Amino acid sequence: VDVAYEGVGGALLGAVCANLKPEGRVLIVGSISQYPHNDETPHHGVEGVGDIMDDVFRPGRTVELPNGGRLIGNVWGDAFSTGVLPAFRDRLYADLAAGEIRALVDGTRFCGV
Repeated sequence: VDVAYEGVGGALLGAVCANLKPEGRVLIVGSISQYPHNDETPHHGVEGVGDIMDDVFRPGRTVELPNGGRLIGNVWGDAFSTGVLPAFRDRLYADLAAGEIRALVDGTRFCGV
């Protein structure tokens, strides 16, 4: 995995980190596995990382992983409170419509969900 946009947490976050390439990045956008509707908070198993929300996401921390990859907390910054998010969304939609965004998939091997 080169880059992951991760908002689930728990075992999925652990799997992403276990398959992260050196210099890879995991953008932490939340952790639905830790929402109040869950009776227990599933552990992610990422070495050297505690609670993903309290220790990484909320403080906006970047954590270096043993393989050289990084967990990057709260990639949103203050985008919601400043109102700049609609401009980013509009740019994304325009780039997608213009064919400037595409998914690169290696068809030789898939390991994931």
